[in-house]
Amino acid sequence: TSLLEEENISDMDAFVAITNNEELNIMSSLLAKRLGVGRVITVVNRTEYIPLAHSLGIEVVISPRLITASSILRYIRRGDIVNLTAIAEDMAEIIEAAVGPGSYFRDKRIKDTRMPASSLIGAIIRDGEIIIPGGDDTIKSGDKLIIFTLRESIKDVEKLLL
Repeated sequence: TSLLEEENISDMDAFVAITNNEELNIMSSLLAKRLGVGRVITVVNRTEYIPLAHSLGIEVVISPRLITASSILRYIRRGDIVNLTAIAEDMAEIIEAAVGPGSYFRDKRIKDTRMPASSLIGAIIRDGEIIIPGGDDTIKSGDKLIIFTLRESIKDVEKLLL
């Protein structure tokens, strides 16, 4: 505590805990919050610590393991995938996919797509605007789709993205 106080941590805008010791990162982040730091970022490698850190009030928890897995998955997955994030300990994925001129999704209404039951198009990004779509919204070339899918439907979603 005294080291953080000596460094006037209460005057800091942010605190980042990036040691190799996850427990130390969580504890020092909690202390920084208690001492008045506005934004606290904690790095953990064990994914089971992520919900714990969030429940303790640490807003930003970064897992290098999940970031690495997401980066690898982006190259493994097929289709026009712009970005991909594995969530819930790899039980689901959030996929950002580009809609090109030859895309299956182009000029289709949301309700006319053949999305698997455990997947959904949660957002359309069009001209820098985010649209939360309803069934009658039409997907256009140039759009980006934000797709939420459970693990069992990933291959079916990939087929639609080819």
